[in-house]
Amino acid sequence: MKISMGIDVGTTKCAAVLRDAEQKKILDIRSENHQADLNTSPERSEQDPDKILQSVIRIINQMPQELRAQVSSVGVTGQMHSVMGWNKNRDFPLITWQDRRCSSDGKLAEFSRKSGHELHDGYGAASLAWLGQQKENWDHASTIMDYLTCQLCGNEPPVTDASNAASW
Repeated sequence: MKISMGIDVGTTKCAAVLRDAEQKKILDIRSENHQADLNTSPERSEQDPDKILQSVIRIINQMPQELRAQVSSVGVTGQMHSVMGWNKNRDFPLITWQDRRCSSDGKLAEFSRKSGHELHDGYGAASLAWLGQQKENWDHASTIMDYLTCQLCGNEPPVTDASNAASW
């Protein structure tokens, strides 16, 4: 039996599904609210990426071991507009698609003018422009899905799929 696993990292919950690829049958589904929201100012929307990672690990571990052992492929999807910075020593908060810091700081028009594109609050490009003006020391920027995949597979640096990068 060929089993595929799908993982979704949403704004409020994580979910995973195991599917028999040959019979097109769902074998197991798990989800939980990750409760990763950080207490920030009203214009900011940030989450703890490690809480999200731990949530995904928990729901995967709840799936039957005999099915997990047969997984031949994994697909990961999630918050495509969100972005986070990180390095080997520290994970920075995930800035979600609900974040409004660029317009509240008066920077959104400046970022749009400099880029030559109309940028929007909550999209990765605007958040990255804001992060670039901070004095934080991060080596990588990625979506939460890239971070999750990197952590689960033990790979570094992260690799961002072109469709995720385009969503920024």
